[in-house]
Amino acid sequence: MHDMNLLYDLVVVISVSLGTIYVLRPLRIPNVVGFLVAGMLIGPGGLSLVSDRHAIEVMAEIGVVLLLFTIGLRFSLRELASMKAMVVGLGGLQMLFTSMVGAGLALAFGLSWQLSVLLGALMAMSSTAIVLRLIDEQGGSAAPHGRIAVSILLFQDLAVIPVMVLIPLLAAGAAASPWEAAGAVGYALAAVTIILLGAKYIFPWLLERFVRTRSGEIFTLTTIVLVLGTALLANEMGLSLALGAFLAGIVVSESEYAQQMLAEISPFRDAFNSLFFVSVGMLVEPALWIREPGTLLGMTAVVLGFKAILIWFIVFALGFGSRVATLAGMALAQVGEFSFILAQEGAAVGLLDSAMHARVIGVSVLTMLLTPFAIIAAPRLARRAPRLAWLEAVLARRGGSLMSVRPALAEREEHMQRRVERLQEHVIIVGFGVNGVNVARVLRQLSVPYVILEINPEAVRVHREAGELVRFGDATRDAILQSVGVTRARAVVLAIADPASSRTIVRKARRMNPDLFIIVRTRFVTEVDELYVLGADEVVPEEFETSLELAGRIMTNFGVPERLINREKSLIRQERYRLLRGERRRVAMLPTLETMLASADFAEVPLDAASPAVGRNLRELDLRHRTGASVIGVCRNDVPISNPSREFTLMADDLVLLFGSGEQLEAAEQELTGLAPGDPAPDDPALEHQPVDDAPADGANGTSK
Repeated sequence: MHDMNLLYDLVVVISVSLGTIYVLRPLRIPNVVGFLVAGMLIGPGGLSLVSDRHAIEVMAEIGVVLLLFTIGLRFSLRELASMKAMVVGLGGLQMLFTSMVGAGLALAFGLSWQLSVLLGALMAMSSTAIVLRLIDEQGGSAAPHGRIAVSILLFQDLAVIPVMVLIPLLAAGAAASPWEAAGAVGYALAAVTIILLGAKYIFPWLLERFVRTRSGEIFTLTTIVLVLGTALLANEMGLSLALGAFLAGIVVSESEYAQQMLAEISPFRDAFNSLFFVSVGMLVEPALWIREPGTLLGMTAVVLGFKAILIWFIVFALGFGSRVATLAGMALAQVGEFSFILAQEGAAVGLLDSAMHARVIGVSVLTMLLTPFAIIAAPRLARRAPRLAWLEAVLARRGGSLMSVRPALAEREEHMQRRVERLQEHVIIVGFGVNGVNVARVLRQLSVPYVILEINPEAVRVHREAGELVRFGDATRDAILQSVGVTRARAVVLAIADPASSRTIVRKARRMNPDLFIIVRTRFVTEVDELYVLGADEVVPEEFETSLELAGRIMTNFGVPERLINREKSLIRQERYRLLRGERRRVAMLPTLETMLASADFAEVPLDAASPAVGRNLRELDLRHRTGASVIGVCRNDVPISNPSREFTLMADDLVLLFGSGEQLEAAEQELTGLAPGDPAPDDPALEHQPVDDAPADGANGTSK
């Protein structure tokens, strides 16, 4: 009977969720909001349609685990190591200052210092599940604000451990000693290290053996066990389930099986993850909102406002610019799911009474409900973000960050600026990730001058030390583009993964230099049209290029020559990009070398001792006149002979290279070998079974020709 009740609850949850999303969809309201509203409707504070809320919460937690694992799959250990400064710097400062401000506000309202410290910690936590899902849906995971959000959220997840250790001490009225705090942090780091080592050395060994079974079901089950097992191990070690799954995903991301694991997990992730948001909505007590609307709305406004402003100042002060700071602040302003866990711990030890606990839950859910709208509105607000010229000037002199105060760095900055001012007809590379580095390497080989714009202060420092001409700055700003000589530049290459920034940069760069050649890298084909309208000369959508590469790989597998594959890709690019630009009418192409080569083909014909062409020169064969094909080369004893003369005599074991159409090549091959299409070669084993008296007729060996 209990099992039937659980099945009934699942059907109710999914049905109400689908109905809510369907009703809200025409209003362009994000699905996350629909799930939260559905939870409020069916929860104890609403229609009370769910009898076993705990079972739903357990399944919801599985959804969060799967979500964090798939997000971790998109990172790598090297990428995480490169983010360590951001995790510790941004995450640590955000956690410290937000907790202090939250505690100060609570003290100002007359609450005890113990409760104030707890509320400050609750306020500092953001929603990993909501933020990462929404940013990922908008394609901003690789953008600067997405990396900042991941860094801060990762530090918050780690900070949950010492905060949970601190709660019983606060309830006892004693402050946490430095030794206890250090011990909690050390234990957390040790637990993280154990999980990383296990995922790095044990996971590949297990996967290798299960993959050998060639069973899809076994691989799927193995993936689920590894994910949930790692999460449980993390939980047993005092970490959060989500953090353990995230760390496992990061390690597995370097495995050759990462993409297949992502494909296997995604359906389960989407189904279970929706239950998480429903379960959060079920915690809400709508009656409290009716009794205390002013209190809840006021607390919500204070939390969102102060937290967004604090994150804005931290990100901006560390040199990421006002636009990125605004996007990050708006995305992380809410109170997250780990606050529920901490609040429950606080209620269990008596720090939070039932009324305060209900208020914390109400405010947290309300901030979560507003988060999708905040993230959607953030780009528009970022364009109107305050421009603190004096602070940006200080950052420029300090190498992009208030943390960089060495005088030598200011001198290096002035030297960099003098080098940029001497550039003419140069290329501006915006973003110095993998794509930017490859572009720079090619330009360096061609001796083309270039300057790099990068918004990550750590990357700026590293590449400057490597000798690159790299400047810190947000390319969406007019002053930054002017500082790298956009009016004197020949081209701009946008190698960033931020669609909103790319559109802004294209528009401004085109306005500032109408003759500029602008090439943009973008993720999706759907973003191409607008970029062309804004002034881009070339747009390279990764989605489309990836499809071409997949087609090329399958052609290679079927034995298609590389040259024909490249020709096909070129034709598809010409046709597809013409359509993407809106050129629906096919434009007649001039008979260039490329089109001439595209209309012909090549063939390699090996000659053996029985070939009728052996001992004859090219003038005697007269292949050009008789077949239309041309001999463009001969390979003899592994030595290529290009464009041989008409007096050149062919010998056994020569490899003749022909050029012409398919029919011409077929006719020429028959002239050279004496074999009609489909005839077996002289050394074909099938010939051994022919009767001895079946001698070929006169002329069959081609001598009469």
